[in-house]
Amino acid sequence: PVRNYIDQSHEFALCLFVMAPLLLSFAANGHRAWTFALAAVMLGFYLDMRVVATSRTAFVYFPILLILFAVKYLNRRHAIYFLMFAAVVEFGVLLSSPYLRDRIERTVHDYKVDRDKNAYKEVDRETDAATSNGLRLAYWRVSIRSISEAPVFGHGTGSTLQLFSREAEGKSGEWGNIIRNPHNQTLYVAIQWGVLGCLVLYAMWYFHLQLFRGSFFASWIGLVIVAQNFISSLLN
Repeated sequence: PVRNYIDQSHEFALCLFVMAPLLLSFAANGHRAWTFALAAVMLGFYLDMRVVATSRTAFVYFPILLILFAVKYLNRRHAIYFLMFAAVVEFGVLLSSPYLRDRIERTVHDYKVDRDKNAYKEVDRETDAATSNGLRLAYWRVSIRSISEAPVFGHGTGSTLQLFSREAEGKSGEWGNIIRNPHNQTLYVAIQWGVLGCLVLYAMWYFHLQLFRGSFFASWIGLVIVAQNFISSLLN
């Protein structure tokens, strides 16, 4: 119901981790009704991401957000127990969720691609069809090649569209699609503005994180958003 399955996963993960410290607070203060209500909603978010529809990017940042939560809100011993419990739950869900296993197996399969030496593309070993991860790897290789040509100042604003328009010429199917972003925010910036642009980008994320180092609840929300945004930007 939230735009598409990728955005929905990001939103549900955000809501789940934002609600986690509230759950601890209500439980510590003996508010059983609120505790069970939040636990039920959080469980719904989690199960939706694991058995209904999920973004593969969420697989990457979910454990990191778990670690951030444990470090910020639990003592050392409880944090270790919590992370061990979370690992057991994730493994159990993996065994019991055909959907989740299929998503992971497809991800692994998609990365097993051959490089076509005569054209800009990657092909699936069995079908010769473009795969999601095969496309992403191809975009990244083209991006790195472009960055190496102008590493300091980049090729200028709008050059990503020009680059991938040239690469799509003469291609068919998904390989012929013209994209603006190579599914990696760092590469997107580096193509246009080089290393200097990347320094500005990472400085922005650094100062965003500095804004949310406090102990207030709003600081936790900001920390989750920035961490989720940064990690997901490496893949989307």
